[in-house]
Amino acid sequence: MHVALGLADPTRGGPAASAMSTIAAIPPPRSWPGPFKQRFAALPYDIQVHLASHEAQRERALRRAQNEAASARQKLAAFEAETKDGKTNGNEAPTRDQD
Repeated sequence: MHVALGLADPTRGGPAASAMSTIAAIPPPRSWPGPFKQRFAALPYDIQVHLASHEAQRERALRRAQNEAASARQKLAAFEAETKDGKTNGNEAPTRDQD
């Protein structure tokens, strides 16, 4: 209501923002080092929400990339095993002797 009237949002600072941060209890990003995790709680609520959302998006992208890399490694290992089996079982392609 305040913002609609052109007034400052009372929840953006002071005791109201502190109370909102305490009630919401947004956990700090897992990737942050310990001292920064402790300082996270002192940030304004809206900044905590933004950082938590951004970190969650970053974590999803990182997990997706790790899964894609693992899948590529598995495919490569299967291909290498298939190629190795073909060579050791006498199924390799004939080669021309160079005289």
